[in-house]
Amino acid sequence: MITNDDILTLLSEVVDSGSEVRLPVSGSSMGPAFSSVRDLVVRGSVATVISPGSLVVFFLHGRWAAHRVICVRQGAGGVEYLTKGDGLRQPDGPLLRGSEIKGVVVGLGLANGTTVDLQTFRARLSAWWIVKRFWIRRRIIPTGKGPKPAYRE
Repeated sequence: MITNDDILTLLSEVVDSGSEVRLPVSGSSMGPAFSSVRDLVVRGSVATVISPGSLVVFFLHGRWAAHRVICVRQGAGGVEYLTKGDGLRQPDGPLLRGSEIKGVVVGLGLANGTTVDLQTFRARLSAWWIVKRFWIRRRIIPTGKGPKPAYRE
């Protein structure tokens, strides 16, 4: 049985070597769009730029997670990242520091044996739209009383 410590050791070696590793995936936090995803191609985060839309691997609430970065900001201790699973309503908390991100997902291994490259223009555009859609939904709340939306303060 592979333990969390085994995965952390493997990811640390990937970060140090700059190579990639394939990790099996399970769960539903990334929503139905990821239902056919069987594994993730992960590259060490040191060798990759992390921006909104990037999928990152980190340890959250006692479990490994691969969620999307929806906000990057400069904090008191350095760069901080807000993440969220595409299939979840609320972002993860608290903000992650760069040192807590163990890898960046650069590809998705599908059930049919193909791999989707997440570094293509089309994939990056799709990720950008997912992030923008989240922020639009956070600011606009339908009231059901006509076409004019109510805005959060």
